[in-house]
Amino acid sequence: MDANNGILCPIPEDERTPFVDVLLKFIDWQKVRIENAEEENKRLKKEIVELKKKGIDERDKRSVSEDNRIKRIEKVQAPKKNITPLKIQQQDAVKPEDIQQLLVKNIQQLLVNIGHKNKRQFTRLQVCLDADLDFGSQRYYRHLVEDISLGGFYVKGRFDQRRPGDICTICLNQSEVDGDLEIHATCSVIRGSANGMALEFLSMKLDDFCHLQTVLLYEADDPFVLGTEFVNHMNLELENDLILCHTFHFHQDTEGRGPA
Repeated sequence: MDANNGILCPIPEDERTPFVDVLLKFIDWQKVRIENAEEENKRLKKEIVELKKKGIDERDKRSVSEDNRIKRIEKVQAPKKNITPLKIQQQDAVKPEDIQQLLVKNIQQLLVNIGHKNKRQFTRLQVCLDADLDFGSQRYYRHLVEDISLGGFYVKGRFDQRRPGDICTICLNQSEVDGDLEIHATCSVIRGSANGMALEFLSMKLDDFCHLQTVLLYEADDPFVLGTEFVNHMNLELENDLILCHTFHFHQDTEGRGPA
């Protein structure tokens, strides 16, 4: 060993001792071991990269295959719509001046047919609302409302312990800024799923019902339709300062997720 710079220098054979020979062999063995370890690390890294690439490719293939399978199943299971085409009777006998009147009658009849098939009594609107729910023994805060109507709403989240018929009090608000438009009500669970649950309005104070109407009317594409639904389908009673909502047993509507 060079005392000046610490570099290991060759030792003349006549100056070697058994200890020095062992030490030199150990150093040579360590060098070979380190070189072999580096080669092994390089090989393993290469294998890992190849496996990751192969795994990603296989996952993408499985994902595409699964998506295609789901689409095929949905296509098979999707019910066919029974659409009756518009017809004009005795077209040859129709006068040009009567054609508009006949077309209007056809459209009116089509709307009547569609109306009979539509079992929903209230239009659902997608609005930006948060819901706080209090079941007494358990509370849920700031869950996103997916859609809402005059009859109730559907809220997203996991509510595994909730069952149809459970009663809760709720608070709906559009944002922290619009505190004046908070809606407080008593609701009943209609049904639940893995992604959320549907609730029906049972009662609320008059101011809260006015807030509900205000939010829905401002969000509706056609406020007149909402007004018509209120007149035709809402059955309200006033008990002290509470509005009691009797809204045609929404839980009997099995076609959708939320109330009416």
